[in-house]
Amino acid sequence: MKNSTKTVQTYPLGYTDYEDVRDEAFGAVGTPRRDQRELSLNADLLAERIKELRKRGKLTQTQLGERIGVQKAQISKFEKDAASISVGTMFKLLHALNATVVVQVAADEERLSGVLAG
Repeated sequence: MKNSTKTVQTYPLGYTDYEDVRDEAFGAVGTPRRDQRELSLNADLLAERIKELRKRGKLTQTQLGERIGVQKAQISKFEKDAASISVGTMFKLLHALNATVVVQVAADEERLSGVLAG
């Protein structure tokens, strides 16, 4: 039987894989730094999606604002930074865009058991 050894590729700066690079840039999974970065990325994606849906519906920012009771400037702000949208406004906005809202709640087993145990 051959004695096999696994060779690990080392990249510049000592990283061994993409996960190392991502952890260095955004923090390790489960850390506040990483959580904040992921929240920010999700807000950026939501902002892009709002703009895309508005344009697909052939609405101006003014028209969309009128549908949900806010000024054009507020729609512009949402399209740049969706993190500033309240939950109520987000639902109004997505309803006005005829979008389906899907909410996903996830928790690792340890956190979930701690919450349920109370």
